[in-house]
Amino acid sequence: MSHEKNNSFEDIFGKKKAFLGMVHLRPTVGYPNHPGIDKFIAHAVTDATALESGGSHGICIENDRDDPHTILVTTEQEQCILKATQAVVNAVSIPVGVGVLLNDWRAALNIAKKAGCAYVRIDVFVDRVQCNQGIIEPEADAIIAYRKKIGAEHIAIFADIQVKHKILLEKGKDLITSAQQAMDAGAAAVTVTGTATGEETPIADVRHVKEAFPEFPVLIGAGVNLNNAHEQFSVADGAFVGSSLKTAEDAVDEEKVRAIISMIE
Repeated sequence: MSHEKNNSFEDIFGKKKAFLGMVHLRPTVGYPNHPGIDKFIAHAVTDATALESGGSHGICIENDRDDPHTILVTTEQEQCILKATQAVVNAVSIPVGVGVLLNDWRAALNIAKKAGCAYVRIDVFVDRVQCNQGIIEPEADAIIAYRKKIGAEHIAIFADIQVKHKILLEKGKDLITSAQQAMDAGAAAVTVTGTATGEETPIADVRHVKEAFPEFPVLIGAGVNLNNAHEQFSVADGAFVGSSLKTAEDAVDEEKVRAIISMIE
């Protein structure tokens, strides 16, 4: 299902608060544990349909199981993610977005345009950060220009600010400054995270940003679970939810999706 008309948060999801379930792809081509393209695609579709059946308002696809991550992906990996994303978009009727880790925004925008996604999630948009793979420079202007160049202006940018797993290199820069910069640069929403995947995002940080920008969508990027969902969604406009939805076999559990959504609706 293609979503090419609007790129405001509420236009995309049709509601003020959105639960965005994560499809954590199996390792992409080139990694030792890549399962082969057929199983790679099938897993993505299975998790996506479980999210939709459980009531998720949207889906975000990420190459989360690539270990170790690289800042940019190869052409072959981009095609691999594209094939899975296209299959998911065709399989569900809720909005789909994509993020390409660690920060391959060109690949993410290319995939989103070709697959008919509603948005991209970009880890590094306005903050200069350090990670194990090196320094990532903020390239918001280049991202916006590239989006226009490829005719993808309808695709919304959900920008993480001071993102997990990375060290901010701009001394004294607070979340409000990062959020303001992201808004000014063209983000449709900002995402606040904790320190790591699956770890709870400090609600005080989310509230701090939301109080500063009450009319702008502020999302939670990590750590939402059954125990904290009600509180987190009472402050935030939405959340990317992944780790707490999984079975022991690392598959999305439809009942876990349904349980968390019952806490927020």
